[in-house]
Amino acid sequence: MILDELYLGHFADEAYSHTGLDTAEQCLDRAHFYNYKKLVIYQHNSRGFRDDEWPSDLIQIYNNIWCVGDSFTMGLGQPQEEIWPYLLKDLVPELIFNVSLNGASNDWISRKIAYICAFAQPKRIFVQWTYLHRREHPDYNLSDEDRRLHYVPSDIVDPNVDSRNFENFMKNIDLLSRHTEIVHSFIPDFAECNSEQEQKIYNELEKRKALYFPSITPLDRSRDGHHYDVMTAAKYAENYLSKII
Repeated sequence: MILDELYLGHFADEAYSHTGLDTAEQCLDRAHFYNYKKLVIYQHNSRGFRDDEWPSDLIQIYNNIWCVGDSFTMGLGQPQEEIWPYLLKDLVPELIFNVSLNGASNDWISRKIAYICAFAQPKRIFVQWTYLHRREHPDYNLSDEDRRLHYVPSDIVDPNVDSRNFENFMKNIDLLSRHTEIVHSFIPDFAECNSEQEQKIYNELEKRKALYFPSITPLDRSRDGHHYDVMTAAKYAENYLSKII
């Protein structure tokens, strides 16, 4: 398999109707959950990503666009054709690849971007960074899925460490992205409303002359009541494109 680091074995070729927060038991608004009219199926490709099947030839993969993120990029609670990476498919001539994982940390996102830059020679990467307090299990022998630490309490995480981590993520990416344009964005309340911490990160991006836009106030909600729906996803897609036109 080419690009073998881009593989989530737990989800390969699997299909679900509900997962994670997108269940009656874990959703934020049960009435909204049951009144949501659109059909949601989580169909994963042979690599375990909620995406179309990828080409098996590296030549076909080179010089295209990659979207990297967490459950907001994966589209939790949304039909696949309404998530922001999918909406981009009709707006750009390049192939779009979606590398996203429910509960992903910024460590995971950073590692995948660095790997994609090194081995897939992307034209562009659109990244949507996740909550800063998320972490990964230190055991590298575990799969990406098993290393996830979804809900590390923010009150035990030092905001200064979070900011330094983000700077380290950026340095890691800088080393391998010299020929790739990266557009950064952030999920709603990604710094958990810590405006000082958020500003540090924006300052870091400004210093690097990076293309980015802050998080967007959600315009609608997906089935689980926490993630955004198609109107907000379309706004994200529009903002990404505005940075490269």
